[in-house]
Amino acid sequence: MGIDSSVYLGPFIRVPGVQKQRINSNVLCSRGCSRVPALGAKFCMDCGAPAQTVTDCAMVQQKLYPSQVAAGNYENYFWSPEYCSGRTEYEAIWMPNYKCGITWEEHDDCGPTTVDVVSSDEVAKFTAKHAELLLAITAEYGVQPEVCWGFVPYAS
Repeated sequence: MGIDSSVYLGPFIRVPGVQKQRINSNVLCSRGCSRVPALGAKFCMDCGAPAQTVTDCAMVQQKLYPSQVAAGNYENYFWSPEYCSGRTEYEAIWMPNYKCGITWEEHDDCGPTTVDVVSSDEVAKFTAKHAELLLAITAEYGVQPEVCWGFVPYAS
């Protein structure tokens, strides 16, 4: 088992982190013993008092993945490498999961490569092709994704 490092050159989507509700459930002794009963226990192991489940909700910042948007309809079109840093800890980078852009493997004998400067037409075409997805991200999560073109170093 190892890590494969690659560099992708082409269009991609920057998706800011989103606020999501996280629900935590804890089992506690109703008398306040310091020892926490086992999950699913009906009584405290120390004093025999009934155990109670306490639920709290918190808003947390999380990365957004393609499978979480529009009921997973775009999961096959984009992927987000786990080891790829965005501008913030929770920003996700979505790369197309189809032939688009250029990928170099770290150990390929590619040699020097030249790349033509990308015109704004390519970004516009990519944006138009995935306009429905971009609108779905904004509608469902209230964040504005950004379509970019450039190098994305990542590990998988």
